[in-house]
Amino acid sequence: MNTFNDLLQYQKIHHQLHAKIDHNIRTAKPLTDDSSCLTCNFNTDLTELSKDFQTFFNWAIDNLETQGYTDKGVNVFKQAITVPTIDL
Repeated sequence: MNTFNDLLQYQKIHHQLHAKIDHNIRTAKPLTDDSSCLTCNFNTDLTELSKDFQTFFNWAIDNLETQGYTDKGVNVFKQAITVPTIDL
């Protein structure tokens, strides 16, 4: 995926496949892998979220119209904030 719009289109197709599977499981195509899908990757970790993630998620709600988060999203965030950055 090259752009944010490409990602949105990918997510739209994934969501449409969910709808088709729900209606006719025998003829449905296999789902694409979408780690942002709340149905496929629901949040099972019931531990308290870090303040940093809560701040990020509130920003994502306001700026990206985010509706939820997944275990994968939380784990990627944890990895991202541990990567050393260089001063600009």
